[in-house]
This record gives sequence, structure tokens and C-alpha cells, in this order.
Amino acid sequence: KRGDFVLLLVRALELKAEKATSFEDVPEDKYYADAIGICASLGVVKGYDGKFNPERSIKRSEVAIIFERLGYENVLTDQTRPNDFLTRAEMAVILDRVLNK
Repeated sequence: KRGDFVLLLVRALELKAEKATSFEDVPEDKYYADAIGICASLGVVKGYDGKFNPERSIKRSEVAIIFERLGYENVLTDQTRPNDFLTRAEMAVILDRVLNK
């Protein structure tokens, strides 16, 4: 899910920022709220009409865009399925590549 992905991203890359941005569908007491706020403040994630949709699965194309905004190019070596949802295994491989660069 999008909220879980962003939480994992913030923790793995140790992203820091003032949490200045929030979305109407991200309650402040949710475990991923701070991470979403950090990524939004950094310009890494953007919402859809004021919403983030944290419980929706995240597409591979969305992951590629997020990593590009962080300065990591070509994190998806297989560009043939941009509208497929990212699997946990794919996320593990991507984070391994990024962290061990």
C-alpha cells in the first residue's frame, strides 16, 4: 500500500523534513502519517485532489517517479509493466540496489 511504501522509504533512506504537508485522507494518528508528511514536504510524493490514498496499492510507475524525485534513476530494470502494482519482493530488490549503490 502507498502508506506502507512511504513509511518504508523514509525509514530505509532516513529521510528528514519538517512535516508541513498533510492530506485529508491521512489521519494524524495513523502509523504512516509522519512519513507521508515528510515525503510530501520534500516534494517526493504528491496527492490526488488533496488526497494521498494511503490504503491503495502502489503502482510500479509511481515508485519509479518517487525514486527519480529522490535522485535515483532506473530503479526498475523491467519497464514493461508500469501499471502493475509493486510487490514486496520487488520493493526489497529496489531498496537493496539503492542502499548498496
